Amino acid sequence: WTINITKWWTANINQEFINRHYKGAIFNEGLYANENLTTVFLKVYNQFKFSHGWSGDVTTTYRSKLLLWQSILRSRTQLHAGIQKKVNEKATVTLAASDIFHSAITRRLTTIQYAEVYYYMENDTQIFTISFSYRFGKALNRRERKTGIEAEAGRVN
Repeated sequence: WTINITKWWTANINQEFINRHYKGAIFNEGLYANENLTTVFLKVYNQFKFSHGWSGDVTTTYRSKLLLWQSILRSRTQLHAGIQKKVNEKATVTLAASDIFHSAITRRLTTIQYAEVYYYMENDTQIFTISFSYRFGKALNRRERKTGIEAEAGRVN
């Protein structure tokens, strides 16, 4: 979904609902699984256009608990943001951050017959960048091109 909240703020919303149902025998040990869980994926991308060459964006992602056969991944959220200043027609300065709150942590609980295994993985996903870009050379004038069909249509008329 794309929503124009104001003339300077646009939001793109992407959502997904997944229901996983695992049912069946586990190995040959007489164990049986019948697990069911609905997972929600939500991503909201906000784009801001300000005056004097300024723009920015904020992206949030969320995933609720996720069932993976005998394992359950715990919910996870992330926040990414950036701000940009167009200095002139050729130069741009950007400040951006990924996983601002360092929340991209994987937590998984696996339950088997006589044990539970808890898995915790924390990657270094938090990134801050400053960049400067400059376009060298002059802008090229693009000439209008016609396809063969358009040229033939001109001859018919």
